[in-house]
Amino acid sequence: MQEDIQKIYAKLVNLESEVLNLRKGYIIVNKRYADALSNLKSLTSSALEAAKRTGFAAEKALLAAKNSAKAAKLAASKEVIDAAECLMQQQSQHAALEK
Repeated sequence: MQEDIQKIYAKLVNLESEVLNLRKGYIIVNKRYADALSNLKSLTSSALEAAKRTGFAAEKALLAAKNSAKAAKLAASKEVIDAAECLMQQQSQHAALEK
């Protein structure tokens, strides 16, 4: 009987040791999980900021493209007007010479 009790106590000690090891493992896993979540939160925040900046830059690029198109149209219009005026002057001079 005494021997059986000692075996039971030995098994209890082993079980207690296993539970202690499981707790330690849980603490380690829980810490790693918390660190991973913290890093993920930081990365998500950085990605959000980058996305916002990219959107803002895209809006500015669109505005710049529209302004460039306007400027190109104005420049082209001025050249056409200048060319037409030059042609009219030449025709006027040519007509004056023929009279």
